[in-house]
Amino acid sequence: MTSDSSEASSECGSVPSSSTSLQSSETPPPSPTKPRRPPPVPRRLDSIGDDPSLLVGKVLTRLSRSANHPVLTLDFADDTSFQILVDGYDPMHPGLPKSLEMDAALQALLDTAGTSGQARVNFTVKACALITLTDKAFHSDRSATVRPAGKSEQRWDQNHTGVALRFAEDGGGWHCVWATLADYEDQSDVSNRTQSKGTKEEKASSKPKDSKDEESSPFKGRDRKNSQNPAPKPRDRKISEPSLSRPATCVFRSYDDVYIRKLIRTPHTPRKQHKPKQRTIGSLEDITK
Repeated sequence: MTSDSSEASSECGSVPSSSTSLQSSETPPPSPTKPRRPPPVPRRLDSIGDDPSLLVGKVLTRLSRSANHPVLTLDFADDTSFQILVDGYDPMHPGLPKSLEMDAALQALLDTAGTSGQARVNFTVKACALITLTDKAFHSDRSATVRPAGKSEQRWDQNHTGVALRFAEDGGGWHCVWATLADYEDQSDVSNRTQSKGTKEEKASSKPKDSKDEESSPFKGRDRKNSQNPAPKPRDRKISEPSLSRPATCVFRSYDDVYIRKLIRTPHTPRKQHKPKQRTIGSLEDITK
């Protein structure tokens, strides 16, 4: 439905999208003051995962973000869990680095969780939906530093699916989660180029002087030790080390679809604990043994 499109885009202000369309379990009447525009074409017509309306009415108690994979786990008070996953992500073959991004409010909750990545909350899900976002993706040539600006970069509109949540406790604003994939310039290439340049300078500085240079030297016939400005020896010159703290340059950035799937937890069977055999004391003689 397009009636929720303008409302979702205005309330979820942190979503970096140029247009959105929303399919929600809650359908408010269209606003007469806001123009209606057609939604962008979704990337996947048959959405995978579970119906987002299954989350409506549940009480969210914990948000958990994986440190190694683009996964956000939602734990609820009824002992059920759902995960927000990236479409097509394979943990064995991750490909380009993918990550989950979200609005500032959800990001702040996870930032306060520290290294554990788990935030304890108490929110009732009022609405949940899959939305279609449109963002600007780009790809830059790795050798763009030696080319004129703007001639080695490609940009296009990328449609992708995100997850929108609305909680009853925060005034009804929408919170959104989406996926990005990015590639960065390999800093080892920059380091190798810098080290190669430094090696050439070092070789040039350590090259023995020509006899003509020695004859034209102002120190000819003098004691170099007594001169006020002795020439520095090549071995005393220090080649500056390449700076590895330089931030990596993003050369590719695009977006991917996300979906919701219920997490099926397998019951853990308790392991049998082998207790050490205890001696049975039957008499005083057993104590002395």
